[in-house]
Amino acid sequence: MNLAAKNRWPADEKVGLGDAAKVAPAPSRQLLLDVSNIAKNDARTGIQRVVRAVVAALQHVDLQGISVRLIAADKTTFYRRLPDNWLQEARPGRELRLLDHPPVRVRRGDIFFGLDFTSSILPHHEDRLAAWRSEGVEIRLVLYDLLPLTHGRWFTMKMRRNFRRWLNLVERRADRIVAISESVANEFAAWQRRPRIRARRNIPVSTARLGSDISASLPSKGLPGDSESVLSWMRQGRTLLMVGTIEPRKGYEQAVAAFEWLKREGDKATQFLVIGRGGWKTEQLQQKMRMLSQANRQFRWIDSASDEFLEHIYRRASGLLVASEGEGFGLPIVEALSHGKPVLARDLAVFRELEGPGVSFFEGRTGAQLGNAIVNWLEENARDGTAVLRRTASWTEAAAMLSDLLISPSTQTETERPGR
Repeated sequence: MNLAAKNRWPADEKVGLGDAAKVAPAPSRQLLLDVSNIAKNDARTGIQRVVRAVVAALQHVDLQGISVRLIAADKTTFYRRLPDNWLQEARPGRELRLLDHPPVRVRRGDIFFGLDFTSSILPHHEDRLAAWRSEGVEIRLVLYDLLPLTHGRWFTMKMRRNFRRWLNLVERRADRIVAISESVANEFAAWQRRPRIRARRNIPVSTARLGSDISASLPSKGLPGDSESVLSWMRQGRTLLMVGTIEPRKGYEQAVAAFEWLKREGDKATQFLVIGRGGWKTEQLQQKMRMLSQANRQFRWIDSASDEFLEHIYRRASGLLVASEGEGFGLPIVEALSHGKPVLARDLAVFRELEGPGVSFFEGRTGAQLGNAIVNWLEENARDGTAVLRRTASWTEAAAMLSDLLISPSTQTETERPGR
């Protein structure tokens, strides 16, 4: 099904394809950063933090004559150019009215970079994206993970459908994929090697590392009224922090079972603090977590926290617990390490990429197995000390490496994975 065929081409959007030559030439090539979702509504999850951080960093990196532009679209309106400070000036209640902004004008040598994950938007504009490509615009897209394809049970039917449409577009139109980890790059390369009826396209895939400094990610500000109470509570015991949306793959069900096992074993010192908004397919789990938050002084769930508040929490946590069963990278891990905090993570290949001082791993699927792993980990930290001295990449460094991948596509790097 060709979604793009259902959309008309508004007259003012035709500028920027064949008619671009009639417009006064711009002074440089453009790096067009797609921020469609976050420009409309910043959900303040991991991907949004990545988008904000990359935008802020790329706007301050010397790109050798290439201008950074923010662009956004929705299902019915093709890309419009936003003010350069759109993300910096975000405020509650602001509405994104795309038609109030000028259409994007492109020319040969420009780079379209799908930084935001727009699986519900981009397939609706495949014909116009193809027209851009025929005009000489390079199409490069970030791949955060392949989980909706490889582990569909964790996602809704709508999410799976949108992702497959987006992936089909990638196969037809992308000039390069930028993966956020070696594991994701390898999975994409393997996906390209699958048997297919259609003609094979060899899409280069490269790996770009993510940064860790929240302060450089255009952080949201503000502390809740009970912030001092929460921080004081954290000092009363060993507080294990978990960060991420409450969704099936994040391992919260096992973590809650581990908490309950620790209580049955008489542990009165270990506290659990969860920071993450409520997600999908976890309604019963969320209800249980709310009840635990109300009935047990050693468990708290905060479903809305600014980046400023999260920084305070990282500083006071005893360590980070990452029980997720599937990730594209593991952003909270590097954020915790940047604050000198130890991490206990599930033994996944993607987390092994971050192996080193401060990161320990656990196996097992039951609450008792995780509970035992937590006890051993805490004892080890108490014996060896909990402070972690480990340098993590900054977002400025991450953006500099990313810019090399975007602007110098002809030079293959060590992190590239051929599609065949």
